[in-house]
Amino acid sequence: MPEIKFVQVTADSSAHYQAEFIQVYKEVFAGPPYFETYQSDEVLNWVWKPHLSKGCIFLALADEQVVGLSCSIPLKQIQAGEPNSDVRDSLSHNLKLPFSWIDACYMSEVAVMSDYRQRGIGTELIKQRWVWAKGQGIKTYVMRTASEGSNSLGIYLKLGAKKINGFCQDVSAIGVVSASKCRIYLYGEIV
Repeated sequence: MPEIKFVQVTADSSAHYQAEFIQVYKEVFAGPPYFETYQSDEVLNWVWKPHLSKGCIFLALADEQVVGLSCSIPLKQIQAGEPNSDVRDSLSHNLKLPFSWIDACYMSEVAVMSDYRQRGIGTELIKQRWVWAKGQGIKTYVMRTASEGSNSLGIYLKLGAKKINGFCQDVSAIGVVSASKCRIYLYGEIV
């Protein structure tokens, strides 16, 4: 297996990585446990552009090819009607959160191609985003994932995340077609 290199996408490098990011995103989320299908323009407009302009995107590269990706965005950067506003709205209406949602970073995506899983790539992509968030002065993160069969749930729990009890978002209500109708939320301190 080739050595894995981790890079943050910048405005200068974005054109180089955009097409591969979109392809990897579509491929990983089309598989289990999500079975979600996306058009390229959906990934571009709902994932790539908002994270590039208001948050961060990190990639895992093997032989200069994208084999993993991760994105984060500070919740205070998400406005009504924008991508991920459903997460912001869900959290802002939950009065029993054990953290201040407005000061947290949303760890929105982490995906690794199946041939590269079980090698610590997902964990390293999470840690790369933590370093970025710390640099932004953010101390808490939140993420959501499928309630059943999540590929990232175990990683986050091993890294100290805690479930937000009694909090499950019905994603079918927002048009997500997935094998898992419910998304659970986790939170943790950025270490």
